Amino acid sequence: MVRALTIAILLFFLTPGQIIAWWPFGPSNFDDCVLKYQKEAKCARAAILINFACECKFKPKDDPLSLFKECHYNPDVYDCILDNIGNAQNDQAAVAISTSCISKYNKEQG
Repeated sequence: MVRALTIAILLFFLTPGQIIAWWPFGPSNFDDCVLKYQKEAKCARAAILINFACECKFKPKDDPLSLFKECHYNPDVYDCILDNIGNAQNDQAAVAISTSCISKYNKEQG
């Protein structure tokens, strides 16, 4: 009973955008991914890398509307980019973050 009341109170005070951001499983498609992460972008390179990561996570490789055809990294790379790129204050920082994500997570997939 207390648990249900707590959840009801939380949902009452959260806006729909906050509920989506709070959802523990993250976005489930390309559009939700872009909507969630683009608002964090502070520079042009971060915005480009967010689109790249969202597309590589959610769009089929043969999608005719795909802008990025080179989605060959380990899926953890795209999660790392999305989790960290919002902190990039300029293009150089965005490139450094994406390079570090690639270096750290692009291991051979077994």
